[in-house]
Amino acid sequence: MKLETDAQPFNLNLTLDAGQAFRWQKDKKTGCRSGVIRGQLIHISQTSDKQLEFKCAPGPDNAVAEMLRSYFRLDGSYNEMRHSISRDSQMTGLTKQHKGLRLMRQEPWECLISYICSATNSVQRISESMENLSEKWGKELRLGDCIRHTFPTPTDLAAADEDELNALIKGIPTLGFRVKSAAQMVCDGSLNLTALAENPSCSEVVKELKNLNGVGDKIANCVALFSLDKTDAFPVDRHIARGLIQMGFSGSQKQAQDYFGKYAGYAGQLIFHHTRTTHHTRTNES
Repeated sequence: MKLETDAQPFNLNLTLDAGQAFRWQKDKKTGCRSGVIRGQLIHISQTSDKQLEFKCAPGPDNAVAEMLRSYFRLDGSYNEMRHSISRDSQMTGLTKQHKGLRLMRQEPWECLISYICSATNSVQRISESMENLSEKWGKELRLGDCIRHTFPTPTDLAAADEDELNALIKGIPTLGFRVKSAAQMVCDGSLNLTALAENPSCSEVVKELKNLNGVGDKIANCVALFSLDKTDAFPVDRHIARGLIQMGFSGSQKQAQDYFGKYAGYAGQLIFHHTRTTHHTRTNES
């Protein structure tokens, strides 16, 4: 099925490779991307600047098309974001260099667990952890010869054995406890992700998320930005801190948020992607 974009710049591969989401896989022969979103197995590719093509299971196709519009923010806000943060020549340059990189609107529960699993972890290890959890507790989905699994529910992970979680999640040994604890809080209602999405205050949402075991400022801001529509959220990791210093900031999160305003999170994502890829290239060349 074909899906028209919003006629504003959109680059599928750039968006999926920018370190926001962790369950997208790439077919080395065709370049097609495979992912699971909200219980749907998606195969998607970009056929032109303004058009995507996808297959899905179980469907229906038209409902999945609308879900993908939301997921990739094909809602007409891209140019507004780009113009809003282009406050100096450096940011204007980044928006041109990484043209078509969109902020993604992920499913909050899966996004939360992915970033809990991100503590001191690489993108590859986070992806492995998320796949391990899905293969163990998720439901099987098939599309042609491709077999993937839905992400487990809070109930699934709340009931899971902590030692088994630790065995499946790559990284520090306390991640299983953190994942189980978050699942239990969702199940007992002490964490309401839907209410957080509806709360217009980024600071209040970040504060609430930081009540979870192992969730600090960076992870809370990532979840707020990538799944709860808080486009002013501004996660700071080593890549963004390095980029801010290179741009003349002190590295202060608040300073950057105040400077970039409503779409500070988009500015941060550009800085993150640019600094990470540039540093990686320089490291490999040295």
